Amino acid sequence: MKTLLKLGGVIVAVAVLALVVLSVTGLDPNQRRAGLWLRGDVTAFPADWSFADKYQTVLVETHSRYVIPHTVTIFVCDESGKFVLAR
Repeated sequence: MKTLLKLGGVIVAVAVLALVVLSVTGLDPNQRRAGLWLRGDVTAFPADWSFADKYQTVLVETHSRYVIPHTVTIFVCDESGKFVLAR
């Protein structure tokens, strides 16, 4: 029983240490891989997404039910599915 408690304690300690390191360094999303925290200013969810016309991708951070931030990459395209950048 003591061995099981020690193993559980080690697993929890490693998980906490990993979250602390990732909170300092961040883990930005990359193409198809989701990420954790983003660095930058927090803004409200926009009603008008026209600002995204000049970008190919937009990074969006949300929070899961486990209170851990989750970041995804959104690829910007027009209604036909073609990637279009405004000039």
